[in-house]
Amino acid sequence: MDGDERLRLGVDRVSAALLEIVEELGVTEHELRAALGFLAEVSQAGQLPLLADVLGVSVAVDNLTHGAQHQGTASSVEGPFYRPGAPLRAQICRDDEPGDVCFVSGRVTDAATGAPLPGVLLDVWQAGAGGKYEHEDPEQPDYNLRGRLYTDEEGSYELRTVVPPPYEIPQGPVNRLLMTVGRNRFRPAHLHVKLSCQGYEPRTTQLFLEGGAHLDDDTIGAVKPELTGRLEKHDDPEELSRRGLDRPFFTYAYDFALVPSASREGAGDGS
Repeated sequence: MDGDERLRLGVDRVSAALLEIVEELGVTEHELRAALGFLAEVSQAGQLPLLADVLGVSVAVDNLTHGAQHQGTASSVEGPFYRPGAPLRAQICRDDEPGDVCFVSGRVTDAATGAPLPGVLLDVWQAGAGGKYEHEDPEQPDYNLRGRLYTDEEGSYELRTVVPPPYEIPQGPVNRLLMTVGRNRFRPAHLHVKLSCQGYEPRTTQLFLEGGAHLDDDTIGAVKPELTGRLEKHDDPEELSRRGLDRPFFTYAYDFALVPSASREGAGDGS
């Protein structure tokens, strides 16, 4: 089916679904105008991607796009707060960043062979202690809690950050809609990660904290058990000294696996 035919079919299906809703609920002209005004407000606020997230559309599309892939780290939606061009650095936060210090580490391997992958680029971002990303918060410096780093020759990585908090989605029409209909407006604590490496399929995902709030009622429904890991607390004086810290810190371990691209697989089997 070509693109035009898919578009026609999609428009027909959406129209039919909307007409069914109109007839079932008896939508009035006033309600229609209010709905159109809401969509205009969402667009003006730049929250159309956020609306797609909270309606579950983004997660559904991501699952359809990547869910059939049985190997490799599970995917998750990018979300509306990614910024390209983050600095290359292994410490993505300020030395005095509010929150508990957290070292995130692990390995990246080939999903087909288990071999370690050196030179994988990890692009990481998260919200600050106040629940806002740096571009939303004038108190944070540019690109705070955002950074990129490469795996070493053993496919290992480690970055320093702070434990991310759960947070309420930004104020605006989407937040107001959820409040009006009585739905949760919060996301669980998480880290965003994009991984890329020549010869492998890129992967965008999110990492969640075991036992955290809103894991069961994430407002966008993006939590997956296989993307949930455990925080470990460290307060041994020798460990603190080795890390150059004067207060307890946490570690979070997560290993990623990337799937070889079709061109790489073809080269490997001689085709």
